[in-house]
Amino acid sequence: MAGEAADRMIDYKQFEGHTPGPWSARREGAFDYRIALSHIAETVCKVRCEANACLIAAAPELLAENKKLREALEGIIESAEDGRDCPEWLEERITDARAALNTDAEESNGRN
Repeated sequence: MAGEAADRMIDYKQFEGHTPGPWSARREGAFDYRIALSHIAETVCKVRCEANACLIAAAPELLAENKKLREALEGIIESAEDGRDCPEWLEERITDARAALNTDAEESNGRN
């Protein structure tokens, strides 16, 4: 199961309309953590595990970074497809990236 998740790319459509960040995680009581909008303290959710709270609080920034990296990767692939010379190691990485992006496209098309 974990290997399957690593082989899939994120469908950004599922995040449209999410509560924008920044979010923060704060301890409430002995075991609970509250994830809230940093600027107005509106609660997004509550969890019991500190690591999960930190991960959830970072979600808006992680999503933004993921989008930037994906755009950069797609640009690299487009450059390679334009016939630009690149070292063999980079061609291998581009092949891997193209396969990952194609997997995402196939999964998105299968869900629609």
